[in-house]
Amino acid sequence: MNASILKIAVALGWGLAAFAPAASAAGDRERVFAEIADAVAGHYCDAPFIRDEFPALRRKYEPEAAAAADQAQFAEAVNAMLAELGSSHTHYYTPDDAAYYQLISIFRDHPAIRSAFNGVPPLRYPSLGLETETRAGRTFAAAVFAGGPAAAAGVLRGDELLTLDGEPFAPVSSLRGRVDRTARLAVRRRADAPPIVLEVVPRLVDPKEEALAAERASEQTLAAGDLRVGYVHVLSYAGEEFQEELKRALFDGPLAQADALILDVRDGWGGADPEYLNLFNRQVPVLSTIERDGEIRTYDPQWRKPVVLLVNGRVRSGKEILAYGFKKHGIGAVIGERTAGAVRAGAPFVFSDGTLLYLAVGDVRVDGEKLEGNGVEPDVVVPMPLEYGEGRDPQRAAALAHLQALRREDQ
Repeated sequence: MNASILKIAVALGWGLAAFAPAASAAGDRERVFAEIADAVAGHYCDAPFIRDEFPALRRKYEPEAAAAADQAQFAEAVNAMLAELGSSHTHYYTPDDAAYYQLISIFRDHPAIRSAFNGVPPLRYPSLGLETETRAGRTFAAAVFAGGPAAAAGVLRGDELLTLDGEPFAPVSSLRGRVDRTARLAVRRRADAPPIVLEVVPRLVDPKEEALAAERASEQTLAAGDLRVGYVHVLSYAGEEFQEELKRALFDGPLAQADALILDVRDGWGGADPEYLNLFNRQVPVLSTIERDGEIRTYDPQWRKPVVLLVNGRVRSGKEILAYGFKKHGIGAVIGERTAGAVRAGAPFVFSDGTLLYLAVGDVRVDGEKLEGNGVEPDVVVPMPLEYGEGRDPQRAAALAHLQALRREDQ
């Protein structure tokens, strides 16, 4: 594994192993459970746990998995077993999970993924352009992607997602057969309020293209007194194109004239390379070329103005490493909530029924420190409850206030 691939593996992480899928969609539950358990036993990063604890876990959950009535019950049993490992980057996904397609999209060029799907991995899935989170059996919009169908329909972060065309809402299965067609999404915006019905048009998307489009759509300049504050939401860092888009926006795009920056890395996927922090390295010299006619051309690929980093409890993996470096080196204030504490190297495994396991195969230290299970505490803690939040964003408001305060100090 070369150095660049190793960095991606640690930051996201990236795995090398896979099983070849069979034609059956449902598969043999007992066989697939054995494949999953063997993958865990052979690759999970904590070898002593596997030796001492995992055999009993396998025996405990095998009957429940074998007796599952459908794939959803089977996945529930498998994930209950995996939860007892107490690790990030460890979850079992089926084609009814958005993350199933997102991970395949992220690892699309890896030989293991390509061989598992005979060179044609499923890169597109029906999407409303949002992330969901289930709490106490209720599904909420945890993140609404800029420019996506949900945003266009008026869905707000914190909305409880009730039904789609009268059927219980599910993030993927509800959308099948409704792509490019208007559907009626019932949401509850307040706990004690009647449902609101919104018209949405699901799209068939490539998750990586969807995340990049959301990043572009988020780019804007906010007014904070006499301060022009650039804002961009990097939903995913799983690929260099997301950092390249950030640089384009800052130096050649809509944020080039901003006086300060809010870099929002909340939600989405990790994958960030630690060297991305060099974008904010003010010690890099500024180069100027004086032409024959006296014209001066300046080359300065660094952001030297004030910057704030927005984080929350859904920030994980490579994004947490960025938050750690941001805080340690005083690049700017980190504002929001403690990050997820999900910093291990993960690997995807595809099984004979086409389902997917994301498994922690390596532990990670950042400057010798363990972020797994700990996360990064922000400089300015701003809670942001999810349920029925009505789209309010106190964390971004705090970032704007912080940048205004810095401006007053400099005057």
